[in-house]
Amino acid sequence: MKLKHSEITEKIIKAFYEVYNELGSGFLESVYESALAIVLKDFGQKPSFKRFVFENSRKRIRVEPRDSAAN
Repeated sequence: MKLKHSEITEKIIKAFYEVYNELGSGFLESVYESALAIVLKDFGQKPSFKRFVFENSRKRIRVEPRDSAAN
């Protein structure tokens, strides 16, 4: 039997267990509620990152050794 909204329900239950396993037992319900709100903040969006690689022609590695200023 397929439950209605089973995919999102599964994600919410996993978030609950993540909070419970991290905090353990013995806290007030408000503590769990706050922690769950943090876990579920921007819920559904996948985290992403971008990597930028900049080149600077002045910082190239020189093949020829430099002349010493002491010479």
